[in-house]
Amino acid sequence: MQLSRIKAPAPFNLNYSLECGQVFRWKKIGEYWFCVLGNGAVKVRQIGSYLEYAGSDGIDWHSTIQNYFRFDDDLNPILREINRDTFISDAISAYRGLRLLRQDPWECMLSYICATNTNIPQIERIIDNLCRMFGGRIIFDGKEFYTFPSAETLARATIASIRACKAGYRAEFIRATAKTIAEDASRFNKIRSCTYGEAREELLKKFQQHKVFKGIGPKVADCVLLFSLDKLEALPIDVWVLKIIVKKYASLFEKGFLNKIKARGSLSFKDYSIVSKAMRGYLGRYAGYAQEYIYHYARTLL
Repeated sequence: MQLSRIKAPAPFNLNYSLECGQVFRWKKIGEYWFCVLGNGAVKVRQIGSYLEYAGSDGIDWHSTIQNYFRFDDDLNPILREINRDTFISDAISAYRGLRLLRQDPWECMLSYICATNTNIPQIERIIDNLCRMFGGRIIFDGKEFYTFPSAETLARATIASIRACKAGYRAEFIRATAKTIAEDASRFNKIRSCTYGEAREELLKKFQQHKVFKGIGPKVADCVLLFSLDKLEALPIDVWVLKIIVKKYASLFEKGFLNKIKARGSLSFKDYSIVSKAMRGYLGRYAGYAQEYIYHYARTLL
């Protein structure tokens, strides 16, 4: 198997980027990280300022890796712009080189539907089960991998077969959303061309009625927009980020507002929008990068 190298733009840290909770299918085996991207498997490791990689035949892995790891982001100016306070400064210092990933939108959407109300090991198990049952088998570097199931495949699947993948109540959301995507393959390109506000509205406009994208609330929508559709101002708010907002950024909100949220232990649709707007106003156009540094740093502290 031929190994190739690609120069990574500084700063870049492969481990931080793959371990920070934004993606669920990469596996560390020995010195290499392995994953299936599209219809092929690939392995990568970082050696200084280079990524060493090898992948399945028939794929331009050089371009795929550049795109996937967002090597087009000029990270130093982004980090300077989001460095608004000592907490973010500490997060950047701890995990400098963490980059957002540019995931496949369909895989990202389905992954974060699977991620609702559970933990990362369980998310990984659900996704792995779905890939094994509905994806295509690949043998690469002597190991077995599976492609991510297409929207068309899951749209035709039975609820029972999806539930058998340990998806639980999410099975109905998975199939309904798969049907929506299968009906219009260009939907993601349309969303990508929108502004953040327009794109968020497209994903959420029927949220309360559950008529378009089942299982996609404001946090999942922001994850899809940030991690796959280039909306770098999107700021997903989960329990870790909310804890930091309550602890570090109460001054951005009316007195008592965050205490009420803390007492409830969750965000309503309206409150999520209020918190998101305030934090995006404070953090600016790269709020999503700030969020990922805050999120990963918070998990090491709390």
